[in-house]
Amino acid sequence: MTNAFSNNTSLVTLGIRDNHLNGGIPEWIGGLSSLNALILKGNQLEGQIPIQLCELKNLNIMDFSHNFLSGSMPYCLNNIKFKGESISYGRNLEVFIGFTYGELYSYKSMLFGFENDLSSEDVTVEVEVEFTTKFRYETYMGVVLELMSGIVLSCNKLVGNIPPEIGDLSDIRALNLSHNYLNGQIPPSFSNLIKIESLDLSYNNLTGMIPPQMIELNSLSNFNVAHNNLSGRTPERRTICNIRGI
Repeated sequence: MTNAFSNNTSLVTLGIRDNHLNGGIPEWIGGLSSLNALILKGNQLEGQIPIQLCELKNLNIMDFSHNFLSGSMPYCLNNIKFKGESISYGRNLEVFIGFTYGELYSYKSMLFGFENDLSSEDVTVEVEVEFTTKFRYETYMGVVLELMSGIVLSCNKLVGNIPPEIGDLSDIRALNLSHNYLNGQIPPSFSNLIKIESLDLSYNNLTGMIPPQMIELNSLSNFNVAHNNLSGRTPERRTICNIRGI
């Protein structure tokens, strides 16, 4: 991935999904201090998630799904608060970039002056992010996306325990870690995810019991832990309306 954006502290949304990017996630992305959404899903990225990304204090959306990322989850992700509602509607987005495969080629040509002389201010392509919340699989765009907060790391090769620090993300609304190789137990600290609506931990190697404290998560509507090695009784709470795989 080119480092052409590395000094752009005004960049708010960087979406380069469904392309053929390979190699690792660049560490310099951690210096994009204004970034609200980082969408790199559907590429061929590999290696570990850089801990430098934990410096993205304003990030609300992180979607690295459908790549080949490996290693453990960064323990420092709790440094990012993922407060979707903290974004003002009136904020001026100085740079807003969202590329499909063809658009990425066009922008590369633009960037290096091969085929046209457009300036970066002319690029205004909307980024889409999919989340499962309140029984539905939704695509969020524009202002609605600004109200969303979530981490999507599904369909990678992540290993190790889920960091208990993830439980500090009390404002996050969606967390999808499915289809990885995560092991260990579901952290009891997940009971602190008081605004979460969708939690998908399916298709991993998780063991132990579901923390009974999670019955207090009143916003949780979709909870999927199918295809793990969990044991014990299912927590009983009627307000979790869609529990799968327990």
